[in-house]
Amino acid sequence: MLAQALSWMLKPDSPLLVRPSWDPSFWAWMVAFARKCKRSDHDRGLNAVAALARSATDQFRHLEEAGVTFEAHHQGLLLLFRSRQAAENELTLLRRIPGLPPASLIERSGLSRAEPATGGLPAAGVLAPGDFHVRPESFAGGLSRWLEQAGVRMVPKTTVVDLETWRGRAVAAVLAGGGRLRADAFVLAAGVESARLAASLGARIPLQGGKGYSVTFSRSSPRLRHATYLSEARVAISPFRDGVRVLGTMELGTRTARVDPGRVAAMLRAPMRYLPHLALGEPSQPWAGLRPMVPDGLPVIGPLTRTPNVIAATGHAMLGVALAPATGELVADILAGVPLPTFTSAFSPARFRT
Repeated sequence: MLAQALSWMLKPDSPLLVRPSWDPSFWAWMVAFARKCKRSDHDRGLNAVAALARSATDQFRHLEEAGVTFEAHHQGLLLLFRSRQAAENELTLLRRIPGLPPASLIERSGLSRAEPATGGLPAAGVLAPGDFHVRPESFAGGLSRWLEQAGVRMVPKTTVVDLETWRGRAVAAVLAGGGRLRADAFVLAAGVESARLAASLGARIPLQGGKGYSVTFSRSSPRLRHATYLSEARVAISPFRDGVRVLGTMELGTRTARVDPGRVAAMLRAPMRYLPHLALGEPSQPWAGLRPMVPDGLPVIGPLTRTPNVIAATGHAMLGVALAPATGELVADILAGVPLPTFTSAFSPARFRT
């Protein structure tokens, strides 16, 4: 993976682009990332995230049962490969993860039955039947409405200016929107900006923004049966009730969500190499966002050492929505003093102390 990343990082149309930066923290992050590119670190991290993901599946179901309405699709995830060997390697990896429903290899001859848009073009596929996907904006909207109905006070579109501390050992209030919001405990879940806010409290969370892009189309023909991942291109396609979203790429070394038309165009060329029979409808305006990336690839969940009434919940990279309910459950347990499972120690903010 490290060799592949090095071959991609300076190509403008590759899945990974690194924009040179004079910021010393960026290069420190890159060095820390390279040091974590080892099989042992990968396996430990994968097992911890898989354990959190298993909890997330239950939590999504509990939210639906509680009355939170959102769009969800449970047909599984289809990973497409241009190399049969790559598909076999992925299947081996998935089978090493405990607790996953068994994934299966789909030969080229069977791909058209599983997903007609493939036309038998990819070399092979892997079907992960236990996976499901939600429409992120429907989940955020449904959860917000449910919380408001439950009496939770929402303060939208308000910028946090500063944090007010008490004797340097606890946060007493958030200064935001010209007001002062007091509380006994606070959750730091501000994406990439979490690093700046944590630093103001003397805590180090090494976050870099990993820019990704998405374009939502009004429809597809034929309609995709599964959420689909184009493995070598690192592009995902999510079918929704009234459209389909193409998303992907990783861009490091940038601090803005400005859309690069060239990067979007490269991303949108990928589906034709795997799904030649797929016709997409009218596109929306391209969207870009900064994923909060930590060098070891693991979320940051837990109390800050100097101000333990601040609970970090950030650094989820590409899995923010997928792991959100499980992360919320961990945060609630921390606040309630409930003992946490041992695997959660991998997510502790204390791992960044230097």
